[in-house]
Amino acid sequence: MLVLLSLLATPADAARPTDGGQFGYVSGDEVVHWDSPGGIRVHYAVSGPSVALLDDEDDNGVPDFVELIATHVEGSFAAYDEAGFRRPLHESDLSLGNLGGSDAFDVYLVDFGGNSDGAYRNDACRSGVCSGHLLIENDFAGYGYPSLDHAAATLASHELFHAVQAAYVETLPVWVSEGTATWAERLYDPESTDFLRFAAVYLGDTNRSLNKPPAGPVPSFAYATCLWWDFLTLRHDSDVIVELLEGFAADPQVDELALIGDILDGRGDSWRDAFSTFAAWNAATFTRAGDGGYPYAAKLRSVEFEAIDDAFVEEIRVFPMASVYFAVEHDGGPLWGGSAVCDDDLPMLIVFPAASGALEEPLDRIEGAGRLVAGGEDLPAGRYYAVATVPEPAESSQKDLICLQAEGALDPACLCDAGLTDDTDGPGDPDPGGCGCSAASSNPALGWMLGLPLVLALLRRQRR
Repeated sequence: MLVLLSLLATPADAARPTDGGQFGYVSGDEVVHWDSPGGIRVHYAVSGPSVALLDDEDDNGVPDFVELIATHVEGSFAAYDEAGFRRPLHESDLSLGNLGGSDAFDVYLVDFGGNSDGAYRNDACRSGVCSGHLLIENDFAGYGYPSLDHAAATLASHELFHAVQAAYVETLPVWVSEGTATWAERLYDPESTDFLRFAAVYLGDTNRSLNKPPAGPVPSFAYATCLWWDFLTLRHDSDVIVELLEGFAADPQVDELALIGDILDGRGDSWRDAFSTFAAWNAATFTRAGDGGYPYAAKLRSVEFEAIDDAFVEEIRVFPMASVYFAVEHDGGPLWGGSAVCDDDLPMLIVFPAASGALEEPLDRIEGAGRLVAGGEDLPAGRYYAVATVPEPAESSQKDLICLQAEGALDPACLCDAGLTDDTDGPGDPDPGGCGCSAASSNPALGWMLGLPLVLALLRRQRR
């Protein structure tokens, strides 16, 4: 299905389509308007190159498509009001008069020519806030939406949320702007397939930092961060997004990651706890969906799991607020695991059993322990999964080593070969004089014991 990305809201003043703005009406267009009962004025062409869909099956004198657009814009207004968001500003609030000819909220049905399918445009910005209008494709011919209703609901909810954002702040980081606008599609329509489509984009690129979309024109990944925003509202409530926008209103230059951290802290949460849970939920999707996690987990695609073999040392790079996923088959029986680190500031490793195919509750969340420890238990055979994640903001990506030993005690050579520690006396007794971390602690309370079906040792972080 072809669905083009909507255009990014522009901070600069923009002319209306009736005044020659981008994607404006052209010579030969006869433009009229209709005012809905809910205060929406829809402008559309009844003839000319930009003619809208004019079918009128109920024969009430108003094209059905025009009414459909107005219905979804009204519905989106109601959903955002109920969630506690500010209302989009009218142009008269910024002393611009009635640019659309009335005090109604203006929507223009224009011909994007396949270059987009909708946009929010600012009329002007004053004192850090903006008023504006919506542009929506005039007929959606050739766009591949499953229905006109689906197209109208998607564009009305997404673009109107940009107008909501503009009532708080003139500009937002693109991943916040487009991610929350795509999240708003699901707030309006819990069954939004457009939201699920972009969530799948995120799950296909989990090793990218949440706040680092690719460079260039607005990328799909910026929209795809909708999954993170929905996770936060499922973990807490939609007031998280309200607080986010209020934070930008209070300080438009605020660091968004620090702002999110403050919002989480105010709820007894943290980046580390929230993002590690997010990474775990993302492992439990599609055929691995279980009883927890997203209520729509089975409708999401799977993340990419790298198959790993017994007894290996593998170097991986994990970016801040990103995750890498692994899978291993275990034959059953006693197993050993350990971690050797030089500090507590390192990625987290989350390990899951999956006896029935669906992921179960994590067996453990392994963090920096400062020593090499070992534990064992008779565990059933089956497939197990692990997630390596840096679940909080950091200055750079981290290069890490993972050791695996699937039989018997953890082989000290695995760690020493990695250049990190010399444990010739056996697991749990690091030798400060050997290779690697000379500051390793011998306090067992700092370690972790694993009842795991695989052995994974997450080693000290090396900054680049």
